[in-house]
Amino acid sequence: MTSNQVYQDAPGLEAQRDVMAAAHEHGHADQDDVAPTQLEAGRVEAAADDEFGMEDAETYGERLTRVLTGEAEATQPSSAQKDGGSNRARAKPTLMRRRKVDTKRKASKAAWRTGVRQRAEELARTADSEKATTARTQSGESGTSSTQASDVPMRIKMVGEDGKPMRRHGIRERVLHFTPSWFSVTMGTGVIATLLNLLPWPSIHAGLRYPAAVFLLADIVIFIVFLCAFLARYVMYPEVLPLTIKHPQKSMFLGTLPMGLITIVSGIAQLGTVEFGLGMGFALAASGMWWACVVLSLLTSVGVPFSMMTYQKHYFEGITAALLLPIVPPITAAATGSVLAEIFIERYPTYAFTIMVVSYLVLGIGLPLALLIQVLYFQRLLLFNSPPRDVIISVFLPLGPCGQGGYACLHLGRVALQLFPVISVPASSSGVPQLFSVGQALYGAGLISAMMLFGLGMWWLVIGVCTIVRELSHGKLGFNMGWWGLTFPSASLAICTASLAVELDSLALKITYTALVVANIALWTYVAIPTVRGAWTGRLFSAPCLADLPLKP
Repeated sequence: MTSNQVYQDAPGLEAQRDVMAAAHEHGHADQDDVAPTQLEAGRVEAAADDEFGMEDAETYGERLTRVLTGEAEATQPSSAQKDGGSNRARAKPTLMRRRKVDTKRKASKAAWRTGVRQRAEELARTADSEKATTARTQSGESGTSSTQASDVPMRIKMVGEDGKPMRRHGIRERVLHFTPSWFSVTMGTGVIATLLNLLPWPSIHAGLRYPAAVFLLADIVIFIVFLCAFLARYVMYPEVLPLTIKHPQKSMFLGTLPMGLITIVSGIAQLGTVEFGLGMGFALAASGMWWACVVLSLLTSVGVPFSMMTYQKHYFEGITAALLLPIVPPITAAATGSVLAEIFIERYPTYAFTIMVVSYLVLGIGLPLALLIQVLYFQRLLLFNSPPRDVIISVFLPLGPCGQGGYACLHLGRVALQLFPVISVPASSSGVPQLFSVGQALYGAGLISAMMLFGLGMWWLVIGVCTIVRELSHGKLGFNMGWWGLTFPSASLAICTASLAVELDSLALKITYTALVVANIALWTYVAIPTVRGAWTGRLFSAPCLADLPLKP
């Protein structure tokens, strides 16, 4: 097998021995005037060097590591071999010189490997915004000599002279820098209503309806305001849309829009229909919104990953749990679909059956993908340690798919247990008698899946808490919009806990759920205060995707 056959399936991993062969040919072409004895001596030394230096040649694994870490253009050890091969052809072969060359080559390779490791560790601990700023600074320094300052278009500044995010003044400038990450506020606010509604204590349940309704109404108002700002941004500045879609971080937050809407749908269905008894019209209106959420969830779960694979550039050491954001919406849609299907069982069993089937389908899209991403994220943590400090809160994002997935599996199983005997009667309009006993199987599978996902979510919770405690020991963590990643994922795990507490009639799980609700409300308060302050001053309105946009705010 030739060297070309070895490397032909790995683009960028060309055979290194070809470089040495070319170096020897070049050296022989330049030595037509050299005496035959000197040429013979050069050939003898080249053969001896191949024998002694074979083990020092760069291996396939080393070359693969260099390509994956972005060092494909770096200085290769083979350059020393090339220069050494042409120079040694003019000298007598001596063992001492060969040892010196081998020593230098080993030192060069050792220094190169150390540099690669240091670069990987630096990238793993550097925020993405800092990477972008450094790249732009380096490119600007390299082009200063050939480009006049007057030829460079005006760029939007992200950071002020004080090192803090720029203040955004006026509605127009705030709209320009309004990113999809703001919809995480609606997720964390709307889910509080669901938490209060699911508290398993009958003595206080009736009194919690009105605080839950307040959170739901506030969430609806916030969502409408954010949606207007979101749409106005792309109407006023259409060139910003492709920048958002192709940005490796902000594009992932597009999944927060359907999730923010899904929390409203769930609140309307539960409070309007079940708690306050305002009629089936609220549930039907919520179901119409739910279908829109399903479409948006599928668009984000397909479109954003496709953009990541096609237009974006990612590094393994830069991966965070934010990869889950465009994948979780189908799981959340399935969980809310189970709530709607349970409401429609008595009056609209066929419609409930349709919603249940669609919920299972979208759950099959979101949950397996989320588990795959968690494996990838776990490997990234093993190889490159914790994420950078400005995105360290992302360690709690795996709680979201675990909690929502467990709740969806359990609630859909309970719906199947109640619905299938109804639609399996031959006299009914659907007439699917073969499903009569399937409901019990789905319920059992849902209960087992919920318990396993609950256990996995608690493991991620402990890992996240330990990570934050460790980072706090090294200094205070600065607030940013990523802190809202604490609210919805932790609330999702709490919702799964409430479901299991009711199904298993477990007092321990009920107490655990109550503690999680109290912690989540305290956390929401802790995050909401600096958010309001930052929105008022304009410092939280920052869109890194606009850093290279030649547009004046």
